[in-house]
Amino acid sequence: SVVLGSRNHTCIHPVVSKSKSKNEGCKTLLDGKDGEFCSFFHGANRMKTHEQLYNLGYPSVCDLEDMVKIGKKLKACPYYASRHLMETAQIIICPYNYLIDPLIRESMCIDLRKNILVLDEAHNVEDSCRGSCFLLP
Repeated sequence: SVVLGSRNHTCIHPVVSKSKSKNEGCKTLLDGKDGEFCSFFHGANRMKTHEQLYNLGYPSVCDLEDMVKIGKKLKACPYYASRHLMETAQIIICPYNYLIDPLIRESMCIDLRKNILVLDEAHNVEDSCRGSCFLLP
C-alpha cells in the first residue's frame, strides 16, 4: 500500500519545506533554473519500491508520517517516492480531491477503471465535488 500526500505534507527540503509555496519552490528546484537542484528528488530512487524499503529495514507499508521520517533519514523525497511506490501498490490511500478532480487525477496518473474504490467518511465527498474543477463553468 501507499499513502499519497501533497508537497505541503511531505516536503523535507530545508528551504522549500519552510516556504509558503512549496509547489512552486519544488518545481523551481526540479527545473534547475537558478542553478540549484533538489538532491532529495534524486534520493527518492532509494525508496522506489516496497522491497527496497523492506531491505533497508523499514516497513513496506508506511503511513504519511513514516514516509517523511524515512525520507529524512535516507535524504529522499517522500513526495516523489510515494509516486514511485504507487506504481506497484495494491492499495492506494489518498484525499478525495485526488480522485474527484480530473486534473489532479490525471496529473497523479490515477486510473479508476477496473479498480475498487472505497470511500471513508463519504459524507464529505459532496464538499469535495463542489470544489472540484469539473464543476466550474
